Amino acid sequence: DPKLLWPEVRTIVMLGVNYGPDTDPLAILAERTRGAVSVYYSSFKKTETNIVTGQESEKNIRFLRHYIVFNADQIDGLPAYFYAPPPIETPISPSERQAAIDVALREVLSESAAEFRTTAVLYQDFLVRCRIRRVGDAPLSLASFRRRLAVAHAGIDLAEAEAQDSPWADVLAMADALPEDTQGVFLSLARAAFDRRPCPSDADVARVYGSSSPRRARRLLDYMEERQVIVCRLDARGRRIVAIPGVAWETEPGDPNAASATAPEASPAD
Repeated sequence: DPKLLWPEVRTIVMLGVNYGPDTDPLAILAERTRGAVSVYYSSFKKTETNIVTGQESEKNIRFLRHYIVFNADQIDGLPAYFYAPPPIETPISPSERQAAIDVALREVLSESAAEFRTTAVLYQDFLVRCRIRRVGDAPLSLASFRRRLAVAHAGIDLAEAEAQDSPWADVLAMADALPEDTQGVFLSLARAAFDRRPCPSDADVARVYGSSSPRRARRLLDYMEERQVIVCRLDARGRRIVAIPGVAWETEPGDPNAASATAPEASPAD
C-alpha cells in the first residue's frame, strides 16, 4: 500500500505490473547483456535545526530506489569469492552408474499411474531420479529411454535380449523399424508369442498403446501386419492367433473381444 510508505500522500498513481509472464522472469539472468531490476525500500531518521527558533526536530525519511543488478556469472574479472565454487562430485564407476540407471527406471515403471503418463513426463521423472543418484548428464537419450521403456513394459530383459545368439535380436531389430509409439505394442505381442500365452485382446492392445479404443487397436494390428512384422489369423472358434515371422513364435488363441487383462510384470532393463 503506497500510503504505508508515504502517509502524507494526497494522490496515488498506481502502476500495474504483470506477475504472470509467459516466460521465467529469472531467465534474463542467463543473458550476459541484460540485468534485472531490484527495488529497495528503507527509511532513516534525520535531525534538523530550525534556523529561526534554533529548535531541533527529528524527521523520519522514507525512500525507494531501484538498481540494475547482474548475476556474478554474467561479469568477468570479479574476485574469486564472488563466484560459487564448482560442486565437488565423486565419480561413480560404470557398474554403479548402470545400477543407478536401472533403479531409476524400475522406480519410474513401478508408479501406479505410469501407464497413463506420457513418455515425455516419464522421461523427466527418470532424469530427476538419475540426478539424485549422481548419474550425471544424459544417462539415456529420449530415443534410448523410449526403447527401454517399451522393452520393460513388455516384460523383456534387455541384457538377455541383446546377448549374443539371442532369438530376441531379430525381434528387437523388427521393433526398431516401426514407429516409436507402436514398438511397445509389437514387443508385448512378441512376448506373448514367446511365452505361448493367449493372444492379447483388442482392449489389451489398446491399453499398451495408451488408448481405450478397441477400434484403434485393430487398426494398429492391421498396420503391423502390413509392415510384415506380425501375422494374424483366426481359429475355428474365431479366436485370434498372432505369429512373429522369422522366429516361429505364435500365441495361443485368444478372444479379441475380451476385457483387458492384467499386464505382465515388467522386468528392469539391464
